[in-house]
Amino acid sequence: MRRSTILLLLLFGCGRAKAPRPAASATRAPATATHAVATTATEPAAAVTPVRGRKIQPVDEASQDPSFVAYRAQLLDAVRRHDRDALLGLIDPKIRTGFDGGGGTKDFIDDWKLDSPDSKLWAELETILTHGGAFSVDEGKRSFWAPYVFSGTPDDVDAFESVIVVGAAVPLYDKPSTKSKAIATLEHDVLTGVEGDEVKGWDQVKTDDGRTGWVEEREVRSPIDYRAGFAKVKGAWKMNTLVAGD
Repeated sequence: MRRSTILLLLLFGCGRAKAPRPAASATRAPATATHAVATTATEPAAAVTPVRGRKIQPVDEASQDPSFVAYRAQLLDAVRRHDRDALLGLIDPKIRTGFDGGGGTKDFIDDWKLDSPDSKLWAELETILTHGGAFSVDEGKRSFWAPYVFSGTPDDVDAFESVIVVGAAVPLYDKPSTKSKAIATLEHDVLTGVEGDEVKGWDQVKTDDGRTGWVEEREVRSPIDYRAGFAKVKGAWKMNTLVAGD
């Protein structure tokens, strides 16, 4: 599996995030894309079977608070337009960007190279904002955490060793190529990373029912990858946290 997420621990320190992980509700996150499963010409269709094992279904509790739904839509619009000024107006000036007590607008801009046309923030935030999340209450203060892969993953899942499949009908291949044989079908499965050679764009994983193969990196996400926290500041929703690691 990717090691970029784990390396972030060295950047942000090893302290655990204080954001609690709320229990998942029955509300589903926005629908994710499905994929046609590729098989070889001679392979029986029945050979490509779903994985039997633990799954984490998408959850999106945003609809519980219409004011948050409106805020998230406004933020997502700014992100899709790459509107720097609109984005900065929608975040907390004291936004937390790590676990060392640092943060604030300047650090946020610098960390993400927001003034560069190549900033990776826009793609990262769009992924976060379109993959659900859940509300949490800590010391009487209500917040929302996204994506659901962070907020909905139970504590007994090893966040350092696991990745979660974020889509349905996702092929598990025997080699890191979409032209190789599909050996299983994945749907919101919890997978364990396998040590070995790294291939750009791919993760080598093991399923709960014992199959080892390759999945496209874009189809999975670590529970400790980037996540965003939102809370009301002076009565208005703001993004007040954007961190990775644990």
